Amino acid sequence: MLQINNPKMHFIDNIPVLSLMKNDHIVTGLIVAYKDQGVSTLKEPFARILSFGLKHYSKHKNMRVVNVPSSAKAIQKRGLDPIGLMTETACELSGKRFKFDKDLLVSNKSRKDQADLNFKERKLNMQNAFKANHFEEKPVLIIDDLTTTGSSLLSSITALKQSNIKVEACVVLVSGD
Repeated sequence: MLQINNPKMHFIDNIPVLSLMKNDHIVTGLIVAYKDQGVSTLKEPFARILSFGLKHYSKHKNMRVVNVPSSAKAIQKRGLDPIGLMTETACELSGKRFKFDKDLLVSNKSRKDQADLNFKERKLNMQNAFKANHFEEKPVLIIDDLTTTGSSLLSSITALKQSNIKVEACVVLVSGD
């Protein structure tokens, strides 16, 4: 059974990031199975873990929730956006005060898959990768499945802040470090 293990808090650009699980080969295998092999039965367990993180930050406020956008190539290859589906399900499980906004944070450029890139290449790949598609008055929580360098989260935070959107926090299923 999947469960929260060794949650960790750190900050990116002064925004709190709560990582709910420590990375190991089993968890990595499950994420790959969910995202790339279409094992849809993992969506709800992952979403339940993420819902804990959402509730941790809400303080009973209404919040908008976005996920770090997958690349267009990844979505085309998979035929769907598994991280978006997981994030939407986490919002549904967490209560009415969480609204998933799949159109708020969008890709701004074509980018390579991060998996085969080193730290420097990831930073360069993610520069200006996202943009806010519209303004949002409510605070925003950002969801990601796995972080290694934090470059995707930083690019997401930067894009929202550039549009004067308040980023409350980030919740990450698995921290790679």
